[in-house]
Amino acid sequence: EKMLSGRVLKLYEDDRDLVEDLSIELEQLIARCKSLLRTITNVRDSYRAVMDTRLNETIRLLTVITVALTIPTMIAGLFGMNVPVPGSEDPLMFWKITIVSIVAACALGGFFLRKR
Repeated sequence: EKMLSGRVLKLYEDDRDLVEDLSIELEQLIARCKSLLRTITNVRDSYRAVMDTRLNETIRLLTVITVALTIPTMIAGLFGMNVPVPGSEDPLMFWKITIVSIVAACALGGFFLRKR
C-alpha cells in the first residue's frame, strides 16, 4: 500500500501494475495460510481426541486387569501367611483355592468388560 502511494518509491505504470498484482497475490497467500493453519489445528485436535480415546480405553483395560488380579493376590496373601488356616490339612485345598481364584478373577473381569 505504501509503495503504491508513490511517496516511498517513484513507480511507473508498469511497476504500479506489478506491485498491485503482487499485493493481491500476497493477500491471497496470507488468506490461504490462515485457512491452512485452521485446517492443521482442526486435524491436530481431532488426532488428540482419538489418542485420548485410545489412552482411556487402555487405562480402562489395565484397571480391569488390576482389579481382576487383586482377588487371587489377596487369597494367596492370606494363605501364604505362616498361621493355621481353614482347610490346610486337605491335600486338594491348593487346587480348590486356585480354581476359585481363577473363576472369581474371570467373573470380575467379565463383569467389568461387559459393563462398558
